[in-house]
Amino acid sequence: MSNFDWEKFGSDISKNVQNAIDSQDFHQLSNTINKTVADAMGTVSDGVRQAHKTAKTQTELFQERRKKEREVQRQNLSVVNQNKMMKRPFLFAKLSAAKVGGMLMSIFGFSGVAIFSIIGLIFFATGLAIPTLIFSGLTALSLLMGIGGVKKLGLAARFGRIVKALGNKEYMELQQISEMFQKPLRFVQKDVNRMIAKGWFRQGRLDTQKTSLMVSDTVYHDYQKMRLQIEEKRIHDEAEAMRRDVSNLDTQVQEVVKAGDAYIDKIRKCNAAIPGIEISEKISRIEMLLERIFSRVREEPNTASDTRRLMDYYLPTTVKLLEAYQQLDSQPIKGGNILTSKKEIEDTLDTLNLAFEKMLNGMFQDKALDLSADISVLNTMLAQEGLTKEDFK
Repeated sequence: MSNFDWEKFGSDISKNVQNAIDSQDFHQLSNTINKTVADAMGTVSDGVRQAHKTAKTQTELFQERRKKEREVQRQNLSVVNQNKMMKRPFLFAKLSAAKVGGMLMSIFGFSGVAIFSIIGLIFFATGLAIPTLIFSGLTALSLLMGIGGVKKLGLAARFGRIVKALGNKEYMELQQISEMFQKPLRFVQKDVNRMIAKGWFRQGRLDTQKTSLMVSDTVYHDYQKMRLQIEEKRIHDEAEAMRRDVSNLDTQVQEVVKAGDAYIDKIRKCNAAIPGIEISEKISRIEMLLERIFSRVREEPNTASDTRRLMDYYLPTTVKLLEAYQQLDSQPIKGGNILTSKKEIEDTLDTLNLAFEKMLNGMFQDKALDLSADISVLNTMLAQEGLTKEDFK
């Protein structure tokens, strides 16, 4: 319809009318107008048909595109479901053998109880002591076997219920399991620990507080990372609180503390820029130890001299190693030399962690000697007063 010349149409009508008026011949006016209108309507009709055809084609194309999109969505969903289907058997063991074993233990155990107890009673009635004791023992062993089978079946059944309750999740609160089984939390903790020990949760772990079950390495690593971040924040906040006021320290001690804080900031930035959980844990360990070392310097300024090697060699070397690691790790293609160099740096970080631990421990040596002396004096005084353990014998 957009191609139809409405201006020409109006002009033709107006022209025909004006001709009829001028000639005063109105006989052909009606036919002329009808023809003009018919031609116009034909053009419009053709345009409408073309527009309808175009709209129909666009609708069909849209429907076809939507059909393809739905098909792709179904395929993607199918892939996701397949991945979940593949992942679940990898996370959870099949307990067919365990169930069969538990059933056999129950059957043979309680059957043995019935048989051996009857035989034992017969020997008891005849006055034969030794056979009576033997079959009494067999009865007890059979009873233990039967009870063990029942417990095994019960544990397997509870495992199945936990897996079902997890669904597609890889994390579950033990309190939720406790409510599901209507059992105390301590019972659930022991129960889940047995399942993990048996390898039924193939990647299963409990959190530090034993309040949550994680059934995949991915979730556990995320938990470890979060826990590490919380610990880092706590240590960082404590150190920051101490950093705020160093005015009461000697000028040289202030310089040591400020330089140490600057190195810690550089190490923290390197840690943020380097991906990878294991390397991050090593670097975070270094951060924590350094925070404690310089906190010790703030508490006991006379320990500042103990940080000379730390400031002159260890900290600059640590920063250089981390910057080199960051550069190696950023390479798009990692050949053998890069991987070997990264491994050497990681091993060196372990060595540095040990060195920093020994350094921190050494900074408490004088305090430990003072405490040892105080304890020795206290023990001597208690002995003189007759108040030691030996004096009460």
